[in-house]
Amino acid sequence: MFQIKNKSVLVVETEFVINCFLKKNSLSLKYEYIESKKQKTIGYTVNASYFYDALYDNEYIFLIKDNGFLEILGKDFTQVDLLDTEIPFKEDYANIYFVFNFKNNQLYINLEKRRIFAIDIKLTKDSLVFSPKDKILTCIFESTSNIIQFDGSINLDHTNEKEFFGLSLLTSKWDYESNCNLYSIIALQLHSKSKSFPFSILMEEKDLKFNLDDIDDTMIPILKMVPNMGLFIFTNQTLYFFEFLMDIRHNISDTLVDKSYEFSYNSQNFGNITPNILVSKNADNIIFTLATTKSFLVHISLRLLLEHPDEYVFYWSEFQVVNTLLDYCPNQVFSCGGNSQEILGQSTSGEIYESIHDNDIISSTIIKYYKSKNFSCYNSELVGYSVKKLINSIGSYNDNIGYIRVCYRGYENILKNEKCLKSTNSKVTGVWITNSSIYWKDNENRIYKDTEELKDVKGAIHVTKDNRFIEVDTKNDMLIIADVPNDDSYTYINKHGYLLNSKNKLISCKIKNFKGEFLSKYCLFSIKSAKSYLHLVINESTISIVEDSNYVTNPIDIGSFVNDACFFPNIDKFNVIIASDVHGSIFIIRTENDWRSYEIEEQMLTNQKLKLHLLVNLQQLIIYGPDSSFILSHNETHHGYDIFVADMNSNIEYISSSPDEQSICVLTKENMIYGYQIGLLKADMISYQIKTDNHFIMKSVSLPSSLKFIVSCSVFNFYDNILKKFKLFYQLLTFDLHERKLVDSFDIAKYFPNSRVSDMITMPFNIPERTLDNKVDYAKRLVYNRCFLVSLDIEENESFSLPNILLFSLDEETGQIDLQCQISSQFQISKLINYSGNIFIACGEELQMFEVNFRVNDNAFVLKECSNNFVTNAIYGDTFIIPGVETAEISRNYPLSKKSRTNIKPVSNLHLFNYFKGLQTFSISKNINKKFELKQINSMSRIDNLNLPSESMISAYAHSTHETSSVFAICVAPNKIFIYNETELLSFRLPYKVVNIISANKTADISWKNVSRSSFKQSRHPEMSLLFIINTENEGCYFLKVPSNSKTLLLNKLQTLKQYDLISTDSITEDEEFETMMQDNEQEELDLEYNNIIKQHSTIFFDSRSYSSDFSIPF
Repeated sequence: MFQIKNKSVLVVETEFVINCFLKKNSLSLKYEYIESKKQKTIGYTVNASYFYDALYDNEYIFLIKDNGFLEILGKDFTQVDLLDTEIPFKEDYANIYFVFNFKNNQLYINLEKRRIFAIDIKLTKDSLVFSPKDKILTCIFESTSNIIQFDGSINLDHTNEKEFFGLSLLTSKWDYESNCNLYSIIALQLHSKSKSFPFSILMEEKDLKFNLDDIDDTMIPILKMVPNMGLFIFTNQTLYFFEFLMDIRHNISDTLVDKSYEFSYNSQNFGNITPNILVSKNADNIIFTLATTKSFLVHISLRLLLEHPDEYVFYWSEFQVVNTLLDYCPNQVFSCGGNSQEILGQSTSGEIYESIHDNDIISSTIIKYYKSKNFSCYNSELVGYSVKKLINSIGSYNDNIGYIRVCYRGYENILKNEKCLKSTNSKVTGVWITNSSIYWKDNENRIYKDTEELKDVKGAIHVTKDNRFIEVDTKNDMLIIADVPNDDSYTYINKHGYLLNSKNKLISCKIKNFKGEFLSKYCLFSIKSAKSYLHLVINESTISIVEDSNYVTNPIDIGSFVNDACFFPNIDKFNVIIASDVHGSIFIIRTENDWRSYEIEEQMLTNQKLKLHLLVNLQQLIIYGPDSSFILSHNETHHGYDIFVADMNSNIEYISSSPDEQSICVLTKENMIYGYQIGLLKADMISYQIKTDNHFIMKSVSLPSSLKFIVSCSVFNFYDNILKKFKLFYQLLTFDLHERKLVDSFDIAKYFPNSRVSDMITMPFNIPERTLDNKVDYAKRLVYNRCFLVSLDIEENESFSLPNILLFSLDEETGQIDLQCQISSQFQISKLINYSGNIFIACGEELQMFEVNFRVNDNAFVLKECSNNFVTNAIYGDTFIIPGVETAEISRNYPLSKKSRTNIKPVSNLHLFNYFKGLQTFSISKNINKKFELKQINSMSRIDNLNLPSESMISAYAHSTHETSSVFAICVAPNKIFIYNETELLSFRLPYKVVNIISANKTADISWKNVSRSSFKQSRHPEMSLLFIINTENEGCYFLKVPSNSKTLLLNKLQTLKQYDLISTDSITEDEEFETMMQDNEQEELDLEYNNIIKQHSTIFFDSRSYSSDFSIPF
């Protein structure tokens, strides 16, 4: 961040440059933001500098990129010049400084740890460019120690009255004997380019000896060079002054300075100083302004009393120190237009303050919020099956601030003008809506119109679209009635098993194999085509198609218990049937010509039964269930269908729409009736936050039992002054994604003190096959899918006897968390892995398998060991299992008969990434006692085919699969990513430190499945496969995708524009979060062109843009 002309603030981010214009309000006399400009830059910026050309009133920004390019931006952030320094940025060296010397027309920059380079520049009225471009960088100084900081200024040599440019350097090196850094300073006089040697020594290298409290592990000295005076070194307690000008002497507070002078300014211990120190110098005084970590602003002033021209002695007053308490803790300060009495400061949490210093009192006002760089995206979770929501767990470790960010494509605010109609406590047994009113019936056969009871209507069993009441007909009992959505008639099945239409009761169809006592398993849907009425008769797992009075084809058996079905017309075609089952899947049944041949495609949306409601005029299908709602629509571009989440009431029992499809009526499971107007049904990107108080979120998981809730692990970070260390307090939190709020919590720190949550996983218990008589497995799934496991690391000497594996359950109705049982593994755990069914693996100091059982008689869960333990003494990252027969049967959803099981010895290979030993492989088999047995197969010291330098530290690792191949993603600290298959595919660098890499293969249990002959086309990104999700600091979240039948990888960044961002747009307010996408093709072409220039891998595309209505999460 830089303070620039006109009291504006320039913010340089890794991928953006932001200009914030400030103006003082004439009434309040406070600064206000009146305009802002944000520009995306090319490549990744690692450091920047601002230069103001006062002669021509021009501003320039110098950006150094991670690949070594140096870019100059001018007016409106347009590129003025670009230079390839051929010195890539090194991760372990971030102290890059820029010093401008327009006396020699040079820029000095320390691109390497121990070297300072000179770059020739040319300043004209209109531009500032590099000159000449083809010249190799000149190294003007090389130190034997690391350069920590350097500064420069024009000084006057009083001996000859000539100006020269001075450069001062602060260096350090590690001393192994004293086990600390040793610091030195040196001052140079730079010569003109015409001379043979670039510099002469002004002050010989001098070792700095600091007091005990001057510096610590969190603070390094700060160097400031004051023109025509000398060098100043600031530490936490002391200011050091060094003379370097020949024949110039200084007298401070009646003490003649002999080359150096010390002054203690922080005897009251106001905290460590922040690196940004302001220097203001005029003919009469020097003022240093600095901030401290304990929220103090410190002014250190030195006043000139007398200048002796003959002896070249300057007499100064003593140092004056004014410490004033701020309303915030700053990490950066700068003056407003050079006025030391007006300070702009940015706090550690991101606020920008204006502080007025008047009579030792400082009043501060927040004038803008700018997002803090301390936020990291710790984890990402894809919630859902075929249609997903992205859940990012975001927080700031230092500030104890956290939230979850939910992103998905869907329908928002589609139901408007809500009104509640039900006013009695009786149970609703029927709901009908017409263009004018809503009718409903209770369990006492009373009929209501809106909120008024119709006492003159008795025995009505149905209300038609034209407000007619259908009463009980004892001769022709209507057991099932269905309105025709595109006609004013209705169809019904009578007690004799005949299907009839109200407009022509002479035409009927006898239901095949009709049995009245099983009518509760029948469903009916009808629609009018151009020539006839089409009907769907649903019975258990079969769907029969009837045209008027004739069966079109034999019943279609989808292999699952059908809960609802309808035709989904496309203009005048009725060649698609949508069906839903009790397990949460929908089935797309499609024919090209007639129904004698058809295709069936299945897509799982949730884990609970689904119902359907067709909006025939709008060409939309509402799919709803107890915990979620969706809308299915045509996508003509891709000749397929879109299915997106619809934000509607949760716990919907039934939906009815008016004939004009302008209104809708919703009956909930709580027996409440709501009437709405239907808004614009247009899918868009939806993003929102759910914040926490004093906690940051580490990880979130979703349970198969409900898409409504997620469980998150949150942490509170506290520094214990007695123990002199940070302590972490963990909680489990339940968030309601529909209501967008926190609903429950479990305090881990309270019930398990001195413990740390090391991992958290769910228990997706898959049913081997969907059969109607498989009631035992179905019951198990209902029980286990509500459970999740938490592993603990306990910081106590006797921790091995304490429970460190906890089993929790989630109430899918309320979101309440309950601890069910616990067990001690007898070793520290770093990771938990799902194996199959109710079996999981604990990894850490040892490797062991555990089993979760539910005792029906006791109504209780039990955790127990089910394998040998294998000592590893490891910290594990990602894992993957190559399944043997037993796990393969679950993953493929095909069961084995009992006879075949006896002849098979199931073996699986478990691959674990050990951060110390590399990739390790273990075999999993069953012995004669039917107990699992773990054996190590091999142990690699390095990952195959990596060819990494020996000193490289792998900070993250993940495995995914593409078609039949394994793909590995490896991060070498802090942000270099390698993607490997059998050979290296590519490597690239991300702009921020990588927090973790997540395999997309592990985010859902069931995706698209082909039941018959052909594949069903997803309308968006049908050929894309998501391999990895990469989380970084600065809230970064990246998708790594691969097109089918290709090795070309695409990197897609999700860039979020946070609330209070420095963006001026009419559509953004401080109470909302928005995500937008740049749709500038010229910018994209420029990005790709620049990637070619900087020698990026040709197969990777950095789509560093935000969301738009055309962007879809590529799941």
